[in-house]
Amino acid sequence: MRSQPQNQNKTNAIEVQPEGQYHVVSDTRTIVSLIALIPILALLGTLGYQKYRVFVRRKRIALLEKIWLLDVNNKTH
Repeated sequence: MRSQPQNQNKTNAIEVQPEGQYHVVSDTRTIVSLIALIPILALLGTLGYQKYRVFVRRKRIALLEKIWLLDVNNKTH
């Protein structure tokens, strides 16, 4: 057997993976991030829609109040 030098450079080491196996660590992190992101986006979407509906309702109420006040003023004058 050959003796190996003591100062072997380990930066030249190459990992050989059997065919058909993939490095899935980064894929797993991506999937976990997406799974965590979906409920957050759903919550933000729901809250945004509720705020939009409140805004539209207040705008309609303000318009109806203006119309009501205009009708009352026109009938009294």
